[in-house]
Amino acid sequence: KTERSLSIDRDKIDSIAADSELETTAETDSLLMESISELKEDAIHLIELRYFEARPFSEVAQILGITESNAKIKVYRVLEKLKQIILKKKINFAR
Repeated sequence: KTERSLSIDRDKIDSIAADSELETTAETDSLLMESISELKEDAIHLIELRYFEARPFSEVAQILGITESNAKIKVYRVLEKLKQIILKKKINFAR
């Protein structure tokens, strides 16, 4: 199995947090970076294209061979999944 590395900077993490409707805190940023690694490869690819490479939805769609609206839906579903993972981690951490 190969490992993938992403160049992550604070602005990109803040952008993902904002689009996921998560409060931007150091804890959330840390959980977000950790949670990205728990996603499936295709979901990571979507996040990478949209946020880390800052590609517009039209380019994401073209690269993946899907419609622009489908690219938006897929990205926002991944963001919702990230939000669920993070909220679950926060609940478990609070226990």
